[in-house]
Amino acid sequence: MVIIQIKFLVAGAIALKALGSFLFVFGSTIGATLLILHQLIATPLLYDFYNYDVEKKELLHLFIKFTQV
Repeated sequence: MVIIQIKFLVAGAIALKALGSFLFVFGSTIGATLLILHQLIATPLLYDFYNYDVEKKELLHLFIKFTQV
């Protein structure tokens, strides 16, 4: 049951990004807003900087990965 809900959540995120990209290419400010909304939701989930110690190498690798995407 939970797996099905996660699939819908991932599909919704992909649809949000695709729709935002499509609208942004054609000059809509709504598309830009959807892309920003996607970034605001996805970034804390994908890059959890707050769970790493500042002095460990893991944080440095995660930060490098974050800045190159």
